[in-house]
Amino acid sequence: MKSVLKLGARGLRAIAGENTVLERFLEHQYHAVRDRIDRKHVGENFTLFWSASPGENRIGVYMKGSCDLASIFAATPMIHEVLDGTCCILREGLISDARSDLLLQTLRDLPREQLLPAMENLALPADYYFKPRFLEESFLVPGFEHLGEFPKKVVILSIAADVVRTLYRHREHGFLVDPGGWWLNRSLDKVLPDLSVATWFQKNFESVGRIGVDVFVENFTRIIELVKQRTGAHVLVFNMLTVEPGNPTHNYQFVKSPHWLRRREFYLALTELSRKLDFAIVDVDRILKKVGILEAQVDFSHFPMEAYHPIGQEAFQIMRDLDVF
Repeated sequence: MKSVLKLGARGLRAIAGENTVLERFLEHQYHAVRDRIDRKHVGENFTLFWSASPGENRIGVYMKGSCDLASIFAATPMIHEVLDGTCCILREGLISDARSDLLLQTLRDLPREQLLPAMENLALPADYYFKPRFLEESFLVPGFEHLGEFPKKVVILSIAADVVRTLYRHREHGFLVDPGGWWLNRSLDKVLPDLSVATWFQKNFESVGRIGVDVFVENFTRIIELVKQRTGAHVLVFNMLTVEPGNPTHNYQFVKSPHWLRRREFYLALTELSRKLDFAIVDVDRILKKVGILEAQVDFSHFPMEAYHPIGQEAFQIMRDLDVF
């Protein structure tokens, strides 16, 4: 069918020229057929897909956090195979707005006039950086808002931001920011010459350092309880790889606070917390060790594409066990 429509459009151009009403009609029909065959739309941070008879069943899988969560998109073909209805997998934000104390800060009603200089200078996305979007019951798909909202059946988080990110507190007003988003979203040639912003930041903010394990447990306890209460969603949390690919260290006798040890402490704390609060862990540490640390994996948090499939498969199986699909 697709080839027939494309052939018809080429023949029509040869006879009647380009951009005729009939050509536009055939082009529209081609895209309509293609969408019916593919039954999906893919955007920068989402994938939207449906079964042959989509019906009324709508399933939203919402991810909030770091780049390791992108491996969930590898579960799309598996979900599509068993799906009865329409599903959207959406990842919102970056690792720089996902630390647990930043998420909890969104529950506070902070005066906009106090936040405005930071929002402008650090290019912080106001629509969710200071708003608890992760606690809303549903979400809209960017560019497909006309399709309506998707209820959050699953909320997926990661411990990565709590393990690795450093936050800064405003000296006068006390709110927290992670300027990582500023660097990630703008090219260095535009950022580094702007010494006035660097001076402004140094004058107005002080480092609060990395979060402790005890505070992480306290924060995540509250976050997971709030997500369950407000959305009714199942919660999945990514842990982290506890080894360091490419690290040549063979003797830790004189190494102070190795990073792998911090990740191991968070790994164990998350395990205990999952038993207490009854949520599932996507055991990235076990999965990557089982498939083998590939040469293309340069660190503990950025996986090569080959590793996405087993992680997506694990997450899919967890969701199947929870009767999400």
